[in-house]
Amino acid sequence: TAMRWSYLVLLALHYFSAIAAQCGVPAGLTKIVGGQSVPNLKYPWFVALVSPTSLSTMSVSCGGSLITSRHVLTAAHCFPRDQGDSPEQMYRAVFELVDRCNNPDVPNFALSRVDINPGYNSQTLVGDVAVATLEQSVPYTPVCLPPRNFMKIGEAVIIGFGSTLVKSPYPCSMQEARVNIFSKGQCARSGLAPEYSTLPGTICAGIRRGGVDSCDGDSGGPIQTIGPGGIYTIQGLVSFGEGCARRNLPGVYTQVSAYRDFIDGIISSSGAGGGSVVGGTGPPSVPTPQRPLTPLEVFLQGLGFLKPNKNPSYPSSSYHLYTRGDQYKNPLYPQQNQFSSGRNPGYPYGNQYYSRWDQSSTNRNNVYSHALSQT
Repeated sequence: TAMRWSYLVLLALHYFSAIAAQCGVPAGLTKIVGGQSVPNLKYPWFVALVSPTSLSTMSVSCGGSLITSRHVLTAAHCFPRDQGDSPEQMYRAVFELVDRCNNPDVPNFALSRVDINPGYNSQTLVGDVAVATLEQSVPYTPVCLPPRNFMKIGEAVIIGFGSTLVKSPYPCSMQEARVNIFSKGQCARSGLAPEYSTLPGTICAGIRRGGVDSCDGDSGGPIQTIGPGGIYTIQGLVSFGEGCARRNLPGVYTQVSAYRDFIDGIISSSGAGGGSVVGGTGPPSVPTPQRPLTPLEVFLQGLGFLKPNKNPSYPSSSYHLYTRGDQYKNPLYPQQNQFSSGRNPGYPYGNQYYSRWDQSSTNRNNVYSHALSQT
């Protein structure tokens, strides 16, 4: 059919554009929960975002991916606004980090600016994407960007220095694991709360039986697919999840192809210095999701008695969601008056803490997350 041919042509153009741009080429053929250690510089585009005060120990706060010789793609929630420092002063961009315990003397570079997606909502985590610009160009191979609005389903690879066991220290070696990117329908049928499984501009991925997942410390890192010729394309950014590696609870990732307009705009405005951008431009910022109307509400709205709800709430018994940043940082505590009985929490929190909401109580209890190891 014409649609099938268009799909094949798109894939071919993406592949040859990637070859021309020299992106997504691994340096060689080496924790992610349920993962394995990564050999030296297999993923030259991986960036570890490390606080300047943690360079001696190489404690990784977030991950990122080089997409041009000067631009790093990561998650917006890695740059909380209440941390005091300006975003570009929060981290150094560390390259060639394979064993953070035994080889800490690796190149690191300052950030000159950080652009957070203007459509980012820290409460819902819609638009959880940021582009950090390095002070200088670097000689590393970038990962390829996907074509505009293109969503690839199937096997993918996640990498990072995040937790591998419950409440355990971070691993010394970078970890990698294979997971599956689910379709929108598969994600909606998973155990994730509906307002998160259908969140616009996101994809979900994992293993249905559990045991393999991104986790604390992996935030902002890539989920990537392997195309013809072994070319890697970044499809998503680690954003949040309900625990780690739990059965039928996939992790949620920012869908990179949905934000090509924002990403390409930053690259164009600051100069790519060489690059890996392939495909088109992205759509406008994704709107905040709203719950479906009930049949009665549809009927009343049709008669003009009910106006669209611009600030919807969702019934909830108890949700346990959290972002996947550095578990050793202080948790982000919201104001007490931001909680109300019987309403969806609206946003998860960084590190190993999460907040629990119950319909019968407005109290917030900070507890440790239930990150699971390999099963």
